[in-house]
Amino acid sequence: MKNMMAALMVSTLALSACGKGDSSDAPTGQVVATINGQEITNAELTSELSSGMPQDPALQSIISRYILADEAKKEGLDKLPEAAILKNKAEQAVLIEMLTRKLRENVPAPSQDEVRQYVSEHPSKFDQRRIFIVDQLAVDEVSPQLMEALRPLDTLAQITQMLDAKKIQYRASLGSIDAMTLNADMADKLANMSVGEVFAAPVGNTTRVNSIREIIVKPLSQADAEKVAKATITTERTQKLVSERLAEIVKKGMAQVKINPSFAPKQPEQGKAPQKQDGAKQTGTDQTKP
Repeated sequence: MKNMMAALMVSTLALSACGKGDSSDAPTGQVVATINGQEITNAELTSELSSGMPQDPALQSIISRYILADEAKKEGLDKLPEAAILKNKAEQAVLIEMLTRKLRENVPAPSQDEVRQYVSEHPSKFDQRRIFIVDQLAVDEVSPQLMEALRPLDTLAQITQMLDAKKIQYRASLGSIDAMTLNADMADKLANMSVGEVFAAPVGNTTRVNSIREIIVKPLSQADAEKVAKATITTERTQKLVSERLAEIVKKGMAQVKINPSFAPKQPEQGKAPQKQDGAKQTGTDQTKP
């Protein structure tokens, strides 16, 4: 992907330096440009502009893709088995994204009563909102073993000593955590923590270890609280409903699936429960999740 973007960037620069072609046979109407008889429509350009790119670079990016794709076809790359697999995968990804978008659009918006109730039930995010200034370690590892090693440690000094001893890479920085941006459970848990306490959580491909340096209490106005609450409810509801609907579709579709026994999923051994990974937790005692 990085190589493709680099190629497009070079092509875009080259196109910028070139002329615009013979204006006597320039396309009109809804056709923005033509390349060897292939039409680039206004709809394609509009779709490209949705990413926020200015019109000229967006058009040149589309043109670059057409030219480079044509070159790949000339070299017969579109006939390779791998190309068919990748094209099928890309088409599936686009269709799934469109299905997901349709499901999101049908999620009902929260009522004003729901919004006000949410604000009332979660003071740690709004009326008693706290901003935590933290000394932070970003550890380049996410594993149950690391979380278990952090469990008995109570200070950042102890944690850095352990990481150094195990030769685990990490980066130290000063950061902030706004309770307003956290899920309600995490905001409530952090509300009960004090300066000096340490907590850790997986974030992407890293584990973030935070030591609270300062706590700033900064309540939100009712209007701002309701605005944040509405967005939060909408996001949480959308994620839940879309996830549930997609799971239903997959479950229903599985009834039509037949798998070669050689590739069938392995069943867990009888009497053995699947292993469960620990989530985010506070070092020392309590478990948390930012």
